[in-house]
Amino acid sequence: MDMGFKVGDIVRIKSGGPKMTVQKIVRSEGRNNSILFCDCVWFVNDCIGHSTFNPDAIVKEENLPE
Repeated sequence: MDMGFKVGDIVRIKSGGPKMTVQKIVRSEGRNNSILFCDCVWFVNDCIGHSTFNPDAIVKEENLPE
């Protein structure tokens, strides 16, 4: 299952926010299916942030509007 993201990609939430780096791809096993998520990390004002995102909610840096 290819979601279009790989470790090291620079991404951003589609609604805005800081640039983030995909740290790992996480598989969540459900009862009847498996879902992939992007585990991301970012820095803002010398503070690190970390969260896991549905790939439909983020976009690669190369695809961001100017």
